[in-house]
Amino acid sequence: MQVIPTRSINKIKLTLARYKIYIAIAVLILIAAFGLVKSKQSTSVSSQGIISSQEGSSVAIDKEFDFPIYNKGAKTENSLKLKLTTVEKTDKILVNGKPATAKDGKDFLVMYLEITNPTKDKLNVRPVDFFRLVDSQGNQFAADVHNDPVKAEPIAIKKTRIGFVVDESLNTFKFQVGEINGEKQELEINI
Repeated sequence: MQVIPTRSINKIKLTLARYKIYIAIAVLILIAAFGLVKSKQSTSVSSQGIISSQEGSSVAIDKEFDFPIYNKGAKTENSLKLKLTTVEKTDKILVNGKPATAKDGKDFLVMYLEITNPTKDKLNVRPVDFFRLVDSQGNQFAADVHNDPVKAEPIAIKKTRIGFVVDESLNTFKFQVGEINGEKQELEINI
């Protein structure tokens, strides 16, 4: 019978313990990396308050609207360009960094907008005032989720979003687009 010195046994145990720690750390790193990759695939980040999931369906719109710019109540010669780029229907969004999930039977309809400020002045714009969702009875609804107001820097484009809570069974949406006290354009979106 061969006798192994106690010092050698302790050294073997210490080596095995180190390998177990290394393996545990490697597993934790892999789990964390997988979680980061998965979260980056499922959301698109906004510098504004609304962040929407990319798991929903979306449609490119690429429609531009012009609105007069006022200075102390009087129209100026400049106009604000508001471009509706995309509309997305999803059941999950982040609002100011906190997750929001649509209740049963509901979805979020998120409108992606680009505001072009052609002036040399910073403008405070309320995109929520330009869009009204119209239901089948003709009732008009303002956006439920929005950034108010949006600061449009001089001679720049500002990206923002507004969101409506809608029935998940609906795929066709009608909007009135225009100034609150001005003429409106009708816009129909199928998603």
